[in-house]
This record gives sequence, structure tokens and C-alpha cells, in this order.
Amino acid sequence: MRTFTSGWQLRETDFDPEPFVFEKHADLPVEECPAYRLADMEMTINVWEKQKVVDTVTLRAIVVHDPQGEKPAERWPVVLFTDDRQIDAILSLTPSRVKKNSSHCWTS
Repeated sequence: MRTFTSGWQLRETDFDPEPFVFEKHADLPVEECPAYRLADMEMTINVWEKQKVVDTVTLRAIVVHDPQGEKPAERWPVVLFTDDRQIDAILSLTPSRVKKNSSHCWTS
């Protein structure tokens, strides 16, 4: 897990190498099946009070990226901040992994 302290930019290495698909898309043909990417990191966020930084808080950021999205809200549909460092990031979103070498999107 990489830690960010201010304006963050994700690198290719921040993402899991294997894409995943949500179960609601699992029956689609592979060419129609959206494959998402997952990043799991810690982020330190400034706590502001009266236009002044008074503290910081470090949270876990679980980020879902849709490389096919046209608008920022479509490309980054989910960013989950939590103080739970135990739960598996993929389980927090309840997707299943996708295998791209089949004629359909199927889960493993």
C-alpha cells in the first residue's frame, strides 16, 4: 500500500494487475463486458478549520477505475475511504474477478 500526503496521482503500479468485473456484468460477451481496475492505498488528508489546516487523518482509499469511462465520474466511479485496514479491498466492493481469455465474462 502506497501512502499519499497531498494531491494524489495514481501510477500504473498502484493498480492490481488483474482486472475484475461486477457480477451483474458476468454474463455479457467479453467484448461488451466492462473490466475495472482496483487500487488500494493509504491517503493522508488535511483537516481544515476556519481556512487553516489543524490536523491530518490517514485513511485507506479503495479506488475503482473504469478505463473506458469518458467523463471523470465514469472513469472513477468509486473511491471508498475507510479506517478498516483488515478487509480485503475486493471484498469491500463485492465484485468477482474476470477472466478475459473466454468468449464470455465469467467469474473465477
